[in-house]
Order: sequence, then C-alpha cells, then structure tokens
Amino acid sequence: MSFSYPRSAKSVFEDITLEAHAGTMTAILGNNGAGKSTLLNLLAHIESPTTGAVRVCGKELSSMGRREIAQHIAYVTQQQRIPHLSVYDEVLLGRKPHVSWSISENDRAVVAAAIERLELESFVDRYCDELSGGERQKVYIARALAQETEALLLDEPTSALDPKNQMEVLRVIREITTQASLATVMVIHDINLALRFCDRFLLMRNGDVIARGGLEAITAEALSTAYDMPMRIVDVDGIKMVVM
Repeated sequence: MSFSYPRSAKSVFEDITLEAHAGTMTAILGNNGAGKSTLLNLLAHIESPTTGAVRVCGKELSSMGRREIAQHIAYVTQQQRIPHLSVYDEVLLGRKPHVSWSISENDRAVVAAAIERLELESFVDRYCDELSGGERQKVYIARALAQETEALLLDEPTSALDPKNQMEVLRVIREITTQASLATVMVIHDINLALRFCDRFLLMRNGDVIARGGLEAITAEALSTAYDMPMRIVDVDGIKMVVM
C-alpha cells in the first residue's frame, strides 16, 4: 500500500508490503520520521491507505465497522488519554467489542487473567490517573489482551518502563503471542530488545524499506543505512546485540 497525508506533495511511503503471521512478533524499526507509527495507524484503520488495502484474516478493514475491527485488532498507542477509572474498569473496557447486553462471567474471567498476566492484582482498585507512566502502560497492555483479538499492535510498548519491566512486559507479550497465536506487530526504538523478543523485522528509513525478514535480515550494514550511523552486531552468550 501507499500513503500520503491530504494536501501533502510527498508520500510517507509507496508500495509497502507487510505480512504478520499468527504466533509471530514483528518489530518495525527505523529512524525518527521513517513512518513507523503511521504504518501502525494504517494497520489499525485509524488512517486509510491512499492505494492498497489492509486485511485481517483475509477480510479488508475498509469493509468493517469500528466494533468489528476491534474484535480482530487491539492497538496500544503511544499517547493515551489518562482516564479517571479504576485499573479493573480500564481493563474491562477491553471486553467492550464483545459485550452485547451485559458483562458475563467469561468477560470477568478474561479480565482477571489479563490483570494477573501483567501482575496488576495489587492495583485493581487504584485509579489510572494515580499511577506512574510505566504502571499505566502495563494497564493499557492488559486492556488490549482482554480484547482477545487475532492481531495486537503496539506503539513503543516499553517507552515508559524501567529495564526490569521492559523485559517482563515483552516476555509476557512474547508468551501470549505464541500461546494465543497472535499476530503481534510493534514499533520499538530499542533494537536489542527487538532482537531478543521478535522473530520478524521491518527496517525502514524515511518511508523506504531497508530490510525485511527474520534475524538474518538485520545486518550491521542494514542498520547503519537505516540509522545513518555506524553499527555492528556482536554475539553475547548466544544473543545478537547491536553496538553503536
């Protein structure tokens, strides 16, 4: 697909293709202004492509209403309105696309499981606007998990977290992606976290795709081109690490 903003003479990107498969985590990497968050907005149907289409489970998003899209795709954006809601009620909002008349026992069980997954049990009665940025981020991810979708989109999911919580949250996302066969796509700036937890990659620079594929696609040359600075890849205890 291609995309340009109204009244803009320049496209954000042209003829870009991305596939996300069940049970995989795809990292979108690249410099500031590469179009990463715009691409996520297109995948979530917040923006519509100028040409081309986005499909989930073979069906075009343009043919769906917002409720149906939310039954298939959960999206945790980087900027969130901070609600004066309890943590429990905020996570419960993730069930909204599935609720017809009233909240069921299954809805409550799903919410309880999401809260437990993110270790938020001690926060359930606290209000979201009383939490730290990192604590709120975990609540928003729990709400997305409670949607029980096929696809999970994350825009900088670890940006407000300390190193310990970054590892823990990505470990949980990795586990749920595998266990629930989610197609998870995330924008992330930390290349080393992406290499540790993701299995598919889209490397962009200024709207162009520099590399795509598995770990083999992330080379020192590709990274240096994408970020316009020298980078090299080293092996640390069997884990690929990027050194700048």
